Amino acid sequence: MRSLLALCCVSTLLSVFGTASTLSTNWPVHTDGFTDAVEWDHYSLFVIGRRTFVWSGEFHYWRIPVPEIWRDLLEKIKAGGFNTVSIYSTNSISAGRNWAFHAPNNSTVDFETGARNISIIFELAAEVGLFVTLRGGPYVNAETTAGGFALWTLNGEYGTLRNNDPRYTAAWEPYFTRVNEIASQYQLGKGGTIVRLVSTLTLFPTLTL
Repeated sequence: MRSLLALCCVSTLLSVFGTASTLSTNWPVHTDGFTDAVEWDHYSLFVIGRRTFVWSGEFHYWRIPVPEIWRDLLEKIKAGGFNTVSIYSTNSISAGRNWAFHAPNNSTVDFETGARNISIIFELAAEVGLFVTLRGGPYVNAETTAGGFALWTLNGEYGTLRNNDPRYTAAWEPYFTRVNEIASQYQLGKGGTIVRLVSTLTLFPTLTL
């Protein structure tokens, strides 16, 4: 049922926002080597073979931790003319509360209870008719305290962070493993509408083309 719903969503989105992939281009079309459901060139994505421009709105669910109103907010994003919603998944919650959200301590990863259940968002996005860009962190910035890091990582025991220190890797790996496990179920072509996943933010210099 979920796969059929997602397929209907993608078909509708492509009919509105997609154009034929046979458009002439001087730029090569790239793939990640795992699927051809999402490809890209210099100008845009190709979603299931059709050129698709991403018009995205932001949705910070951890700033609005009330799942009962998420559908309404996503519908407003869709009504505003967007075809995609961008979601930050973050280790900690800001907006006045500097407290661990998905990972309140170094032995807990919670993506199941209440507003921590991000599967709800992916299912709603498919029902509403939105592609999803998931920015899973562990660093997200988003004007959050410590850039979205769980605050227990800041005590020095995990190194200077955002590098290859094995202590840092051991800290984020359980969290990000769970993010990937969930996201894999909602990828385009696998019953969902996730078209992009960003692993971290502003780690490398920006390249302007």
